[in-house]
Amino acid sequence: MTTKNSGTSDGTEAARAVRINTHRVQLGRSDGVLLNLSATGALVRIPTSLAVDSDVSFAICTDGRPMNLRCRVVRCTETPVYLPGATWRHTEFDTAVVFDKDSEALKNFFALMYRQSRPA
Repeated sequence: MTTKNSGTSDGTEAARAVRINTHRVQLGRSDGVLLNLSATGALVRIPTSLAVDSDVSFAICTDGRPMNLRCRVVRCTETPVYLPGATWRHTEFDTAVVFDKDSEALKNFFALMYRQSRPA
């Protein structure tokens, strides 16, 4: 999805990808960072491990309001987090989920994202 952006230096309009502020999400009871989002699921980095095949909620804030989607954990991979020059070690978990495709909330979520992506 693209929109027009008239802010180029030569005065022409350039297409750019739509930006939706969804970096911070909640998966189950853990706050996380959204790494990837698709029509079928998401990849989220969280500080706790979740069991594969467990049902959890995926909370995302879009258009200034929270939306909760039901999903199922399909993968949870331990990921070391390094800080340059630090001796501190930290582990988080890259957790892949698939959305409940029959959910009315999922349909509403993608309809809202589509509306936000359309040029004004």
